[in-house]
Formats: sequence, structure tokens, C-alpha cells
Amino acid sequence: MKSWKSFCLQLAHSAAAAYFFLMFLCYPLVKWHGYQDLLGVKTVFFYGAAAVCLACALPWLVVSCFDKKGRLPAKNVLFGAEHALCLFLCVVFLSFLLNGPKMQLFWGGYGRNFGFFAILCCVLSYFFVSRFFICKTYLFAAGLMAVCAVAFLAVLNFFGLDPLSMYASMEPDTQFISTMGNMNVYAAYLGLFLPAGMALFFSGKGRRGAIGFGAACFLGFLGMPASNSDSAYLCVGAAFLLLMYAADSAKKGIRVCVLLTEYAAAELIFGGIYGAVGTGSALKLKKGLPIWLLDGRWNFLLLSIALVCCFGLFYRGKKGAADVAWKWLRRLFFILCALFAVILAGLLLSVNFGMEPEEAKRKLGVWRTYFYFGDAWGTKRMQIWKGAIHIFSRMGILGKLFGAGPAGFYFAAKEYLSEGEMAAFEKRGLLLDAHNVYLQLLVTVGVLGLLAYAAFLALMLRRFFQRAKEDPSMLAFFMPLASYVIQAFVNNVHIYIEPLLFLWAAAGISVCCKAREGTSRAFEGRGIRD
Repeated sequence: MKSWKSFCLQLAHSAAAAYFFLMFLCYPLVKWHGYQDLLGVKTVFFYGAAAVCLACALPWLVVSCFDKKGRLPAKNVLFGAEHALCLFLCVVFLSFLLNGPKMQLFWGGYGRNFGFFAILCCVLSYFFVSRFFICKTYLFAAGLMAVCAVAFLAVLNFFGLDPLSMYASMEPDTQFISTMGNMNVYAAYLGLFLPAGMALFFSGKGRRGAIGFGAACFLGFLGMPASNSDSAYLCVGAAFLLLMYAADSAKKGIRVCVLLTEYAAAELIFGGIYGAVGTGSALKLKKGLPIWLLDGRWNFLLLSIALVCCFGLFYRGKKGAADVAWKWLRRLFFILCALFAVILAGLLLSVNFGMEPEEAKRKLGVWRTYFYFGDAWGTKRMQIWKGAIHIFSRMGILGKLFGAGPAGFYFAAKEYLSEGEMAAFEKRGLLLDAHNVYLQLLVTVGVLGLLAYAAFLALMLRRFFQRAKEDPSMLAFFMPLASYVIQAFVNNVHIYIEPLLFLWAAAGISVCCKAREGTSRAFEGRGIRD
């Protein structure tokens, strides 16, 4: 019996590692007939990988679900965030039962395939990986290799090259790039896992790991302009702020300066190629933040400052004065950030309370979509958000509590919006989601579902942040989750992103727990920092 139990345990460990490898290395790159079938192929891949790996946990559950006294072992006790996740799944299930049509809500055909079954797979996969995953450096390196490959393909696609024949059955479109679907999803993917690579480079100890993670970050930075999106820049900017906060010594400060150097160099290279080939041979960058951040003068200035700081801190380190110099540089940086925040807040107040829509359009031009909170804000996201709020306000009490069903935003819109309101949205296609994860959940799973999901994210962030105070490598889990929370204000719920988020959170929990009696040896031995 003991040998059989050991075999089942080893099978579960291997399955968790295989699932992690498949989802982070293969899932972002898998494709069949280019963009036409991409959503279906990735959905089938995710369901298949989850089903096979979860099946490998069944033997262990059968032989060791209960101890000799018939009680669940202490290692299976849930903590706060997992209680919230279980509550979220229960609310989603009730929402599914209370609404229709059942097949559409189950598979999510009108919700980017993220219906009840996908949510169920995400939650079960989370518990499976968090209990059986054993941290290995090469598994995290494999995930970052996928980020590099996706970013490199995006750069090639941006400049008119299509090595994987992704556009084989459709005309090239500015909304589709790399193997992650449209640009919004690609930006969400990059904004989620590029901060993880930055954190691993920041906290790494060995030279080999620093070179590998640094190279991954450089390719990720190079692929950022190809996303043609503000959200990826927003997440990477937040990651830099957090790393500056965590860099309490000159040695760590040099790591941050190296990352800034890589970022500026990557933007200069991309901008140089974009200027050389011209817009006729590449996709066109939209006006606003992406084109402004690609400006060579700004990036050359940033590169110069980062290089001076790197060499200055290294030189002073030999004289023992580097920590003092970094302390003052860091203090100056945060003073400038605070000043910028005050100026930005003042600008937003003056624009929104002191200008009429036509005046804002005339004076601000393209920047109106950033600073003026009208219907056009965020490429007309504000208009969709108002529609989502109207839908929720017109629901009954039961609908407000449990929503219109998972992946049921389209059906709720048809039911609660007038024909005129729907027509205004359908000029841009079907109204499948709110372009805001929180409003999407508010409509689809109600107040209870939104609160449970928000509690899960908040408690996860708290746990990772507390652990990161002792072990900086835990920033590799905190920063992607924080990036997701930021991006969720402007992005959709999507089967390309959420499964990876749950899996990454589960891996972080397995690392936090270090060891579980009889089920895991997470973070033993070499760990992710070597």
C-alpha cells in the first residue's frame, strides 16, 4: 500500500509539472489554421491538458483522501483566498443554474469560450497545481521562453513577415498578431508575464540566470510596441515602480538600471526599424501613448540616464559609497513620480471639469481619449461601461446577486438594453463583453461573484506581498497578479489569459508553502532563484 501511495504521489507531481509546462510553453504558441481557428484550438488544448492532468490526481485522492482516523489531513485545509475561490465557483454554478441558454453558458460560445466549464477547469487546475506542483527553475524558464517566442513573432508580424502562416485563411488585419489572437489579448499576455521575467532578473543570484532572464526581458520589451496598446506599457511601468520600491540596496539598484537600459535600447531598435521600413511595410501605430513612447529622443535620454546610473553605482560600489548614492537617487525618483502624479491629477480635473467635449477635442486632439472621460475614452470603452451599468441597474434582485450567467453578457445586453442602445453598440460588432473584467463579472455572476473574485485576488496579492518581504523572488508571482488587477479595468475575460493566471497563482502558492506533508516539496533544494 505504501509503494502504491508513493507511485500515485509521484504521478500527481509529474502531472502537475507537465501541465505547467504544457500551459506555459505550448499553450501560447499552439495554432492550427492561423487566426481563423485559433480560439477553438486553444480552447480544446486547454480542456484536454486540464482533463488529462486532473485525471492523474484521482489515484492519489482515492488512496489518501482520508487519514486513518477518517479525517481530512491538515495539509488540505484551505486558507482565506481559497475560501473566496470556492465561494466564487459556487456563485458561478448557481448563476449557471438560474439562467439560460444552458449550452451557451456552459461552453461560453458568446463569451470568448470562457463559460462555466472553463471556469470550473481553472479552479480545479488551481487546486491541483497548488497541491502537487514542485518548483523547478527550468519550468519557469520554459514559460519565459514562450513569452520571448510570442513577442518575437509579434515583431515579425508587425513588419509584414508571417513565418507561421497565421494569416493563411484570412487577410492580414491590424487587430491580429502573433499566436495570442488580437492585439488586446497579446498586450494582456505580455503585460502579465513580462513583469514576472523582470522580477526573476531582479531577484536572481546566479550569472547564468541573470543573463537568461535579462535576454527574455529584452525580447519582451522589443515586442511591446507591436502590441499597439497602452495596457502593456502601463503594467511594465507599474512593475518598474515596484522594483524601485523593492531595490533597497545599490546592488539591486543596478539590476533595475540594467532593465531600464534594456527597455530603452529595445524601444530605440524597434523605433529605428519602424522609421526605416516606413508605414507602408508595417502595421500602423495608433497615435497617442504607443507612438509617443517610441520617440527616439525620449528613449535616448532614458538610455543615457540608465547607463550613467549603472556605471556610477558600479564605480562607487568599489569605494563603498554606492548604497548612499542609490538612496538619494531612489529618493529623487519617487519625488519626481509624486510630482508627476500631482500634475496629472490636476490636468485630469481641469480637463474634465473645465472643458466642454468640443473644446477638449479641439485643444487636446488625440490625447482627449486619455484625459477626457467622455464616451470616446479608452477607444470608446466608457460607452460600453455605461451600457454594462445600465444592464446591471435594470436587473431584478436575483439578477443583481447572481448575474445573467457565466459568459452571459451578450444575452443580458439583448434582454435589458433597448433596440436603439443595442444598435449603437452593434456598429462595432456583437456586444460580447464589457471590456472591463469587474463590470463583466458584475453582469454575468452578480455582486456575490464579483466580491468573491475580488477577495480571491486581494488575498492572493496580500499573501505574495508578505512573502516577498522575506524572499524577493516572490515578486515574480506578486507582479503578474498586480498587473492583471490593473489590466482588468480595460480588458476582457478571455480563455487565453485567465487559465494562465490561475495556474501562475497556484504555482506561487506551492512555492509559498515550501513543503506539505506527503504532497509537495515546493521550493526545496535549488528553487527558482538559482
